[in-house]
Amino acid sequence: DVGWSERWLQHDALALLWWVVILVVTGLAGLPLAARVAGQLPDRGLGLARPLGLALLAYPVWLAASWRLVPFELPWLLPVIILAAVLSWILGWRQLRRIDWGASARYWILNEFLFWLTFIFFLWLRWRYPDLWHPFFGGEKPMELAYANAVARSRWFPPYDPWFADGVQNYYYYGFFLSALLWKLTGLLPERAFQLTLATFAALVAGVVASLGMDLARRIIARVSWGNEQKRLVPSGWILAGGFGAVGWVLFAGNIDPAFQILGHRSLAIDFWQSSRTITNTITEFPYFSFLYADLHPHMLALPFWLAVIALVLAAHGEEDEKRTRWLRIGCAVLLGGTAAVTNSWDFPLVVLLLAVLSLASFWSIRRNILFPLTVGFVSIVLARLAFQPFYDRFVSPVTTIRPTSAGSPITEFFVHFSLLLILPAVAILTHRRRLQLQHWFLGIAAMGASAAGYGIGALIRSGNLFSTTLLAQDRWLLVLLILVFVVVALGTAVLQFDASNNESLAFALMTGTAVGVLAATHWTAALMLAPAIPAAAWVFLHWRRPEAPIVILWLLAVSVITAAELFIVVDDLYGSPWERMNTVFKFYFEAWPLLALSGWAAFLWALARPTNAFQPSARPIMVGALVVLASLAALYPLLGTPARLALRLPSTPPPGSLDGYAWMIGGTYTNSRGEVIDTTEDWQVIHWLRKHARGNPVILEASIGPYRGNGSRISSATGLPTILGWDRHERQQRTAIVPMDDSVIGLSPLGDAVDRRLREVRELYTTTDLERKQQLLYAYGVRYVIVGQVEKRWRVQPGFAGATQPDELYASPEGIAAFQALEGSTLRRVAVFGETVIYEVLPSVKG
Repeated sequence: DVGWSERWLQHDALALLWWVVILVVTGLAGLPLAARVAGQLPDRGLGLARPLGLALLAYPVWLAASWRLVPFELPWLLPVIILAAVLSWILGWRQLRRIDWGASARYWILNEFLFWLTFIFFLWLRWRYPDLWHPFFGGEKPMELAYANAVARSRWFPPYDPWFADGVQNYYYYGFFLSALLWKLTGLLPERAFQLTLATFAALVAGVVASLGMDLARRIIARVSWGNEQKRLVPSGWILAGGFGAVGWVLFAGNIDPAFQILGHRSLAIDFWQSSRTITNTITEFPYFSFLYADLHPHMLALPFWLAVIALVLAAHGEEDEKRTRWLRIGCAVLLGGTAAVTNSWDFPLVVLLLAVLSLASFWSIRRNILFPLTVGFVSIVLARLAFQPFYDRFVSPVTTIRPTSAGSPITEFFVHFSLLLILPAVAILTHRRRLQLQHWFLGIAAMGASAAGYGIGALIRSGNLFSTTLLAQDRWLLVLLILVFVVVALGTAVLQFDASNNESLAFALMTGTAVGVLAATHWTAALMLAPAIPAAAWVFLHWRRPEAPIVILWLLAVSVITAAELFIVVDDLYGSPWERMNTVFKFYFEAWPLLALSGWAAFLWALARPTNAFQPSARPIMVGALVVLASLAALYPLLGTPARLALRLPSTPPPGSLDGYAWMIGGTYTNSRGEVIDTTEDWQVIHWLRKHARGNPVILEASIGPYRGNGSRISSATGLPTILGWDRHERQQRTAIVPMDDSVIGLSPLGDAVDRRLREVRELYTTTDLERKQQLLYAYGVRYVIVGQVEKRWRVQPGFAGATQPDELYASPEGIAAFQALEGSTLRRVAVFGETVIYEVLPSVKG
């Protein structure tokens, strides 16, 4: 049922209009419930409405298909969706009527403006670069298309695995389910729906972030207090700036790497890829890069949902709601957090933290007892897990172990990635109007001494020898560390109003300095983040009910995520190699970016809006100048990286101007390792033929030549039909249990061996001349259609791959291909021919 509307919506403009209608309906479905649980936000919960609406409509559809009650097919899923929408309106209708939408018009209009502006911008990027494959810069799109297509073709869940015939997807597929649901509702084919889905999720992020930014600005600018004090009126301009700037820093900012590229090369031409790999042997993506590169990957698909949980935290903090609303808010957070966790399992630890914070925000100030909110938090975490139990019942995590890192990220590389976001709150702290007194200087000096002593102890532990200490290159940063500890403790104790004559104050300074020093001896970056985090955590504990507390909480969450990635590694198939931190840094640093951006921008606004500060009247012009510099540096990547990315297309690709992600295949060409040309036009004809003629989910045979480069597994990717084996590396990652053993990794799952066997046997089908063996393998894997195309005939593999022994060895031998012809009539029937490409249908086995 994917593609049901294509006959009427062949023009991109019509498809776009229909997609927008579905988006509007989705937002309207979630609006009443969002208004009830987040109506305290300046936009009255509008930014939350769409991700909540999508999660609310999708969950019962997925659950019904998982329990085999209602198939994931049109029209059967429509009644389930309608019931979910009706439930939202029943629960939130009264609150929706009570809201004065006119009074908050400027805020929800800004939210709508930023949502649709973001949607149009990223859709325009896809219109300029619609290609869904490239030999070097195509990314993970073939895998994402294969999995999402397979989800869309599955009647029940878990969905089948299109790249491991007869298997189910052992992957966090929920984001692909959300995509497939939109594809089914709109009836668009994947080559256009993929582009619209990516723009939609970017816009979902923008909507939630705008809501968060406006509320954080409202809190800090208005000096809102709870209790007997009266709330002051908030200047709306600051709130609007909060939303606009938050979207800019979270979604449209880049890191500082382009500036260094310009200085190094003395040219405005930058390498857009390098900026996402700033830390050696890791991935350091940030939202703009991710949506520009346009892989519809789980870390992007989960982003709006866990950001929406933060919106619920802000709605709960400091507000005195009725009891039912508080519990309903917890329920929505369970749904959104659970959705994020099964969309991207790496986000589950962050979801746990957010649910705990929400419970504290909802009940701590009411109960005056931390035990009850902690209990609520624990129960909500359990419910977020149990609500998606059908997923966890069939999901076997290939990574189950964490190990400490021997060393974290190099400081300079770390700051290339995060420096702009860290400078924003640093400016806010340095412009704090509280004057330092002698006692605060004394505490800073004491912490400095403790830090130096702690560093010495850590260096001895690091060396493993009490009589000789090995000096490392990172030790040259010791002076910087001591200065940081001094400044942080002095400013922190001033803000906390600690008295140096108090033993507790001195103990705080000494413990902070010692902890930072000991940690710095082995993990410099973690220590630099820990130094300001300790006084920040103390401030939150003492001033939990202050309106600006969520800003510091968000910053602490970011620091927690970063520190975890610096101190520990999630053991995967790269463990023991130089790339072992790649995925850990990738996933956790991506989470940290929006947290740092939101808290940093809010803190900067707080300092900018203060009527007086330490610099007196000259502070605001200086800060505005600093903001211009920081924003200009952040804008370098979008300005210079975007055209660099858009220019990387195949020479044969048609001019931009379409959302059709497979238009490049018509007349498209690329070359193998010997420069021999492979034409993709015939593959596109095969895809169309199978979409029209294949019934059910028949297994196809096509080349399995590894990921990325050769466009292998292209037919299963475009159709979602299962093939014997797709990208072997990805299947091996998903089907091998990884455990550490000394400095190596071993796989415990027999399915890891099955991947290797399938890799060999798929190639054997294209090389063997043994007709009986060919028949045996075809029937053993239940193959229905055999694809013999230019990829199979002309792609060349290297020694060690799937039994190859010679350099540039043909994947399929001419003799092996000729053997298919010998099976015609007995085992195979030729059903379609497109130039050099032949599709064979496997005839039913005749058993004697």
